[in-house]
Amino acid sequence: MLDRSYIPLDALTFFDAAMRHTSFAAAAGELNVSASAVSQRIKSVEEALGVKLFERQPHGLLPTEAAHLYLLEVRPALARIREASLRASSKGSWRSRERGRQLSIDMLPALAALRIAPKLPAFAERFPDITLRLTTSFTIADPVRDGFDCCVRYGPGEWPGVDAELLAHEDVFLVCAPSLLAQHSIRSLSDVLRMPLVHDLMPMGWPEMASRLGLGKLPDGGLIFSDSSIALRAALEGMGVAVGREHLVAPDISAGRLVRLSTETVRSPFSYWLIRPADRSDRLVDLFSSWLLETVFSQNF
Repeated sequence: MLDRSYIPLDALTFFDAAMRHTSFAAAAGELNVSASAVSQRIKSVEEALGVKLFERQPHGLLPTEAAHLYLLEVRPALARIREASLRASSKGSWRSRERGRQLSIDMLPALAALRIAPKLPAFAERFPDITLRLTTSFTIADPVRDGFDCCVRYGPGEWPGVDAELLAHEDVFLVCAPSLLAQHSIRSLSDVLRMPLVHDLMPMGWPEMASRLGLGKLPDGGLIFSDSSIALRAALEGMGVAVGREHLVAPDISAGRLVRLSTETVRSPFSYWLIRPADRSDRLVDLFSSWLLETVFSQNF
């Protein structure tokens, strides 16, 4: 007799795609199936688990808390399966074919400094035959023209002439150091504007956040940095309230070095994408993409 709690692997792939896109239609486009097929697969997972994974809304899907918790367990397992498949695929292990190969990657400075660099020793231990050449920039690099195997970018995802794989959407919210919060009484969100502010020049900065949260006019002054990593360093030192970008601040929040000032969250119009040359198959780029999903964008810290 079939166990009703059994969930086929392809259903978990559908779930992972739906979580990344927060849209059945967009997930269907990635998987080359119909939106109804994705919806039916998600429904089967919900029935097997006995929990609701998504709230269906007019403009997309809203993942439930159960969905986020389930993703923490599922995504690393899927990444491991993809990695094992790459190793076992045709004509032997990729190690024998790619030994000593250099993987050239360009990405945003903040992502490299805050999330990638701390994990590089673990990457080197896990993939000793791969040499990473990692550079950083803010520009939308052309992988072919600029000589990269792939790039990680933060943007709308509609770039001509390249293949763009969605890694993760991002929510933003207000954060500060516990020491700074202890010096102020916050009775409502508008009280935050009486605290010192730390600005960066990235999308969804303080002007956009103040507008979306209904905070009114921003006070003059405050520290201004070009890059999120420097702004967050200032926030960690108790110098002001910063706009926290989910995938950059998550480890500091988990460790208690930063605290959220409210439950209000704003979905950024930009997402993280892995960009590669159009129509070019590359096993190591596939492996690196799986590693990013497992270690950087899974929220497992």
